[in-house]
Amino acid sequence: MSSRLTRGRLSPKALADQANTAVNDGKLTERERAFLFAELILTLRRVEWHLVGTQVSRRWCLQQVEALVDELANLAPTGDPGIDGYLTRAKEQR
Repeated sequence: MSSRLTRGRLSPKALADQANTAVNDGKLTERERAFLFAELILTLRRVEWHLVGTQVSRRWCLQQVEALVDELANLAPTGDPGIDGYLTRAKEQR
């Protein structure tokens, strides 16, 4: 089962894909993308996940979020220790 909330057209994954495209097109720097991803990770971790149906469990939702966090945080180092550290700390924060 895929999650439209984390991987659909208007999801954090879609935003990440757009940021990756912007980097490839020279419209966004790798540092800016890393900062954006760190902020996105921190936002995802602050959400209070409440189920509205019975099709999936809360545990499944949290696993989907953690998989997305791992994906977002898996960037090559930018060369900026401050930004790289911020991304690492964002990933490690629970």
